[in-house]
Amino acid sequence: MSLLINRKREHVRRAFNRFAIDPNFCNEGGLKHDARLVKLIIGDELKALVLLRDIWGVKPNEKDAVDLAKFASVIREVYLGKNTMEISTELSIPYNTVRKWKSGRAPNIINTLKSVIDLGRPKLGWKWLPPSLGTHGELKGSIVQVVEKVRNVREVRDILAQLEPLETTYKRALQFGLNEDDVASMKTCLFFYLLGVIVGDASKRRRSHRKTSTMEIDLALSKKHDSNIQFGEFVAMCANSLGLRMNRVKDRAQTKQVPNGAYRWRSQSSLLVRWIFEACLGLHEGQKTTYDPIKADWILAAQGNERVSFIQGLADSDGFNDIQSLEVHIISLSNASFIQTILKSLGVACRKEYSTRFGTENVIMRMKEAHGLPVYNPWVMSYRLMELNRLMKAKRYAYAAEWPDWLRDEIIRLVKVKRKAREIFDTLLNQYGILIPCDTIRYFTKTSERRRL
Repeated sequence: MSLLINRKREHVRRAFNRFAIDPNFCNEGGLKHDARLVKLIIGDELKALVLLRDIWGVKPNEKDAVDLAKFASVIREVYLGKNTMEISTELSIPYNTVRKWKSGRAPNIINTLKSVIDLGRPKLGWKWLPPSLGTHGELKGSIVQVVEKVRNVREVRDILAQLEPLETTYKRALQFGLNEDDVASMKTCLFFYLLGVIVGDASKRRRSHRKTSTMEIDLALSKKHDSNIQFGEFVAMCANSLGLRMNRVKDRAQTKQVPNGAYRWRSQSSLLVRWIFEACLGLHEGQKTTYDPIKADWILAAQGNERVSFIQGLADSDGFNDIQSLEVHIISLSNASFIQTILKSLGVACRKEYSTRFGTENVIMRMKEAHGLPVYNPWVMSYRLMELNRLMKAKRYAYAAEWPDWLRDEIIRLVKVKRKAREIFDTLLNQYGILIPCDTIRYFTKTSERRRL
């Protein structure tokens, strides 16, 4: 039986070699398909499936294997001179399906395979990465070569060099006083900043497809602070610089969980986002950056400005200024040790402490060192950075005995109108550039009330 099958296949190969004169396109027996694709499928179906492994994140399933076998059978029958009706009857494939396949249409798996043939083989140990798959299985977008798992920062730079920024990158850059040359010189730092945001605030949602799954970045930022619009736009610009679409979407309404509502941005669902999540951060399906530690030691070998950009993405997402201790915290549930290691590699003294308030480990550094790094991105100018700048410039009074008379009178006035300690702190800082710890204000309020009694 196997001898008969081999003879039939050899007959088909000879027929192909006899009739397919054009090396790139064949139209024998009404068949309209790329000759290279036809030759590959006739020659070795298994080899065709192996070629699909050159695509990162795409795994042919059982249906794909069946579709490939059926399509190959139809091609062989065409080259044996069978007409559409004969092929349909002999192979038990619907007449219209055979007709469509002969006219140039094909199963999704064949369209994917055609894209791979057009690309050729990637570098040894690398794979092709399309941002997405089309509805008919074709590879779409600017296709690049990537490693399966990032081992060093040089590989990341090689991959970033292949990614073309979208036009919206430069339009958004204007909001921050950046031009096209600035974006080009900052491209690697923009990637590291986005990486920090992905580890921090951004949600990573997975969408399943028949042969693969893609991921998208979903960023929701509180409406309590207007500067969060700048933050969201800067993150979108970082995504755009990688060729990823990311746009403002419908805001989140106010709820008990989100009392101020939220501004929102969402990226396209892409294999590139999934590659960042899995190959760069070392995470897998089902894992979350909130609970699972990332595996990205390669970041430690990055240049200083690149590591700073990564920290800034984290701090703009999950950082805050402790006005009482005059320290800056970065909140983390699972990556505090890694964040501490990066900060120490940058010469920043820091420590880890468990926060009973947040149920997390916080990485804590002095405000002076955080400001000098800088821990917050100066292009974004978030409310955190603006507050830190005011705190660093403010005149400080540690004790009430040091207060001038006018300041004491102003604090007494604010206490009388029932202002809370934090409200008094903000008023003094924002209006007068004066920093008095909240605990000092609370103590003064209590002692003032006792004196009145």
